[in-house]
Amino acid sequence: MVNKGANMVSNQVQYSLLDRRPANRMVQYCQAHGISVLPYGVVAGGFLSSKYLGTSARDVAVNTYSKGKYASVLGQAGGWHWLQQLLQVLQPLADKHNTSISNIASRWVLQQAAVPALILGAR
Repeated sequence: MVNKGANMVSNQVQYSLLDRRPANRMVQYCQAHGISVLPYGVVAGGFLSSKYLGTSARDVAVNTYSKGKYASVLGQAGGWHWLQQLLQVLQPLADKHNTSISNIASRWVLQQAAVPALILGAR
């Protein structure tokens, strides 16, 4: 579309510590064409929160479309054990900065190239 003259100002994509695909090539493309990356899913439907730290996968109800979608992303990223390792790394950072794991995860996305803002969903 950009090559055909469309004036694109932003690209809304899923982007988080679980789903870093935009960093593969999309971010560089957007930067080269003056397009902002506007991420959603930055806390992966809540999986990037202390709520799931130390929780067994069999105790998690994947009972919404959102949870199902991010559970799939999580499976591709490395699975439940991988998430637990990530949360164990994020919790001390959250404690050090007197904030939450979700805020640390959101801040990480905000610090990525071409990302001026985030889309956060409410539950």
